[in-house]
Amino acid sequence: MALGRLLSLLTALAAVCAAVLVAEAAMRLAFGTPSLGGDRALWRYDATKGWALTAGARGIDYRGGPDAGEVHINARGFRGPDVAAAKAPGQKRVLVLGDSFVFGVGVDEGSLVTAWLQRLLGAGHEVVNLGISGYSTDQQLILFEETGRRLRPDAVLLVMADNDFPGNTQDFVYRAYYKPVFETRAGALVRPAGRVPTLSTSEGARWWLWRHSLLWRRASALPEPLGRLFLVRSPRTSGDPLAVTLALVMALKESVEDAGATLVVFNTGHRGEETRWHQSLRPLLRERGCLFLGLEETLGRARLERPGAWDFGRDSHWNVDAHRLVAEIAKAFFERHAVLEDRAVSPAQPSRSRAAPSQAQRPEGRRRSRVGCETGVSDVTAGSGWPERQCRDSRSMAGRAGSVTQTVAASFPSSTQRRPLFGRPSPPRTGTAASSGRRRSRADRESAWRTARAISSFWATATPRVARRRVGEVTHL
Repeated sequence: MALGRLLSLLTALAAVCAAVLVAEAAMRLAFGTPSLGGDRALWRYDATKGWALTAGARGIDYRGGPDAGEVHINARGFRGPDVAAAKAPGQKRVLVLGDSFVFGVGVDEGSLVTAWLQRLLGAGHEVVNLGISGYSTDQQLILFEETGRRLRPDAVLLVMADNDFPGNTQDFVYRAYYKPVFETRAGALVRPAGRVPTLSTSEGARWWLWRHSLLWRRASALPEPLGRLFLVRSPRTSGDPLAVTLALVMALKESVEDAGATLVVFNTGHRGEETRWHQSLRPLLRERGCLFLGLEETLGRARLERPGAWDFGRDSHWNVDAHRLVAEIAKAFFERHAVLEDRAVSPAQPSRSRAAPSQAQRPEGRRRSRVGCETGVSDVTAGSGWPERQCRDSRSMAGRAGSVTQTVAASFPSSTQRRPLFGRPSPPRTGTAASSGRRRSRADRESAWRTARAISSFWATATPRVARRRVGEVTHL
């Protein structure tokens, strides 16, 4: 009797396994073999950041050309040529932090944004690529603290993607990777303690099945709670994405300035970007004196002029032309705001919370660069996945990427001529005319404020709650 039950159980188990194998074979015939995604030899576990690149590794990350996507990791564990710890005399060094856009998936080393920026800036400048695929702002902050500071940069360019905001609050990402997560307590940023965990045996088995089985992937997409059984692990989130991201960027800004450099923040501006995150962050950065620039207008206009010429079609990462275009934008921005020029610290500047060394005490090449917060952000253009707004600049962009530098530079407001929200910028005022103009402007603002309050009061009493909420959603974009 017991033997019969055992044989029945084994027969049922064999039937289930056979059915699973048949289903897997059918799915592979219909959809092809599962993609394993990238070259695994490039990556290694990292105790503080979750993962990192393997020094000296080589691989291929092809996304559709025109480059083959050949990857070579230098001795420091980054893409690009080897970097000496000490700068050459008189040399300016720029560090570029980011995720897979800066890393350059699908792009050869000579076509990276950092390689283009190196050529554009010319002799006497060194641009170092610190982009790691999948990194969020928290990991980039740790990377700069561990590695970037020792490279003695003069400027740091942070390229943020829209998935950085939710990623900064999650401890488990991309279905298989643990990462550090910061918390904000009483307005202070709290760094995680201890080592980043690794996958357990059961988690590793589920990850292997997800990578090699199409049927398992389909099962993991089932509605809750069934789909959860096939996931490696569900991420835990903590904090508000915008608040945590702002705290991380400001912590990075403080660390960069303590190293004697200037922080500049860009967004990726890629096709389908969820731009609302960046648009919510920028006013907060402006209040705190951080240099930033939104790329969505320039890249959106480029996509309208040459659809499909700036990414890989099925993959929205920058291709060769987009890397070159972003490098030209960065060069124009650096020149417009004198990011790489030494600046003396003004006595009128507010002191920091902790004592900073004076200019005489600061080593050569490490003088603090103080630049007022300017922004070249303008209205978002229409395009695939973009909010449909009218472009502020009506000039069309020429077909090749190299012809947009003058257009990009002209869109940045200078310190004496600011671009208003609508219309043409007014000329700078001087002397008595400036004083009277300021008095008139203050009176106009007070009148406009009274008018706005009256309209707001009428709107609150005469408009249904649902209509007001819809308008709020639209204006938030």
